[in-house]
Amino acid sequence: MSFDPSYPSLAERKAKILSVIKDEKLSVIATNNSKQLSPESALIAHVEDDNLCVYFQTSDFSRKVANLQCNPHVSLVVGTSLDNWITVQYEGTASLLENPDEIAACKQRF
Repeated sequence: MSFDPSYPSLAERKAKILSVIKDEKLSVIATNNSKQLSPESALIAHVEDDNLCVYFQTSDFSRKVANLQCNPHVSLVVGTSLDNWITVQYEGTASLLENPDEIAACKQRF
């Protein structure tokens, strides 16, 4: 195996991803409706932290909340602008912030 010096380092890739997430304020989240076994997507406003975690707010009565309570798996696409044609795609699990300090810190990001 050889090392390609032109390939960005992990730190450089993380910085680029963080830059895209910070520049793009909208993203599309996909959750799964467990009753109908069908995906549901929604446009959301998001914020981020330096660890590449993405946060969003939603109503307790939204489809996202109902879906995530049954199945926390999501996919997320950041990058809705036609200006730079770059997207960041996440697949993982979402969790509800319950710690009051974490909630307050997240609200300050918005």
